[in-house]
Amino acid sequence: MILNNLNISYENILILSSILIVLIFAMIATFSDLKYYKIPNKLTFTLFLLGIIINFIFFHYF
Repeated sequence: MILNNLNISYENILILSSILIVLIFAMIATFSDLKYYKIPNKLTFTLFLLGIIINFIFFHYF
């Protein structure tokens, strides 16, 4: 109900949540790189899979 009053669409929510996810993963990768001089593969592959899923949702439903 609140989202309808603010005129926020699901497309905007998906875009904003994607940006937030990328920023969180980038901060984790930066911290890991500065502390251990290594970025874990789990982090890279997780972000890769999330990118594919988000693009699939975005291009098939919007």
